[in-house]
Amino acid sequence: MGNKKVKNFYIQWHITDRCNLKCKHCYVKNEKNDLKFSELKQGIKNILTPVSNWVDEIEICISGGEPFLSPHLYKIIQYLKKWKKIKKIMFTSNGTIINLALLKKIKKDIYDIQISLEGGEKLNDYIRGNGVYELIQKNIPVFKALNWKVGINMTIHKLNYEEIPSVVDFCLKNKVDIFSITRFVPCTQDDSTNKLLLSKKKIEEIYCSTFKLSQKYKKLIFSFNRTLWNIVNSNIGRSCSAGINGIAILSDGTILPCRRLEIPLGNFLNNDFVDIWLNSKIIQDLRNRKNIKECSSCEKLENCAGCRAIAYAVNKDYLSQDPQCFKI
Repeated sequence: MGNKKVKNFYIQWHITDRCNLKCKHCYVKNEKNDLKFSELKQGIKNILTPVSNWVDEIEICISGGEPFLSPHLYKIIQYLKKWKKIKKIMFTSNGTIINLALLKKIKKDIYDIQISLEGGEKLNDYIRGNGVYELIQKNIPVFKALNWKVGINMTIHKLNYEEIPSVVDFCLKNKVDIFSITRFVPCTQDDSTNKLLLSKKKIEEIYCSTFKLSQKYKKLIFSFNRTLWNIVNSNIGRSCSAGINGIAILSDGTILPCRRLEIPLGNFLNNDFVDIWLNSKIIQDLRNRKNIKECSSCEKLENCAGCRAIAYAVNKDYLSQDPQCFKI
């Protein structure tokens, strides 16, 4: 796989843009028509075939839009089950849709589900829609009953960062398994979204205080598998996966280095993924971490490398410094 040997490969597959919510900070701005199942099947095969020869394990996160609105969801899962290298199939969801007949059929095939929550009830419903908080709370026991691990993810920005303790409390009260925070990435097509971006000083405060919460509440798993966390504690954190061991696929088959790094690399129906992964200048740039400005001499480089998506959204340069890095 290029000049780096990796054992695991991660695919975030947005199988549909259909969604029943209109969240204020959502990155899905232009809804695309769903592909036919035959196209989805052929497209993912074009990627899974070479990747299966390169790595030991593949993880696929099925997303959207809202994946439970895809008419092809069951057939997609049944197809993915046939690939021996796929060890985990997961969901990201808004947590509002329950189809008991479908859930019963797929319960043994799914590892976990990550549900978005943006704060306490008032703020969450301001961002995601009236009644969403209560509906998520109602539906979590349904997902738990399937023996899926249930995670809550909070996208932090200026509107909601103060409500992290409230969301942690929600997780504890509702027996959620995993809590994570994701930094808000401004939309590259709308510079006005930069106003929601937190300062590096504020990110440092949030990361340090959240890590302290993780030490206090041992019954809740805090996920720190993202960039910058290694600055807080050398035992946590993960390097940016873009160009190394992960991709995102949009609902029309467009391939991105990651979902929030909005630079198309090709399409899984029309372009050779081997050629993309080995020869794309963008992938090669991202893969060589020494190309990242300001980060190249940092001792945290291999365990961090900053968020290339935020760098691109703010600086229009995916090799520039992560503007929220609090080490530099």
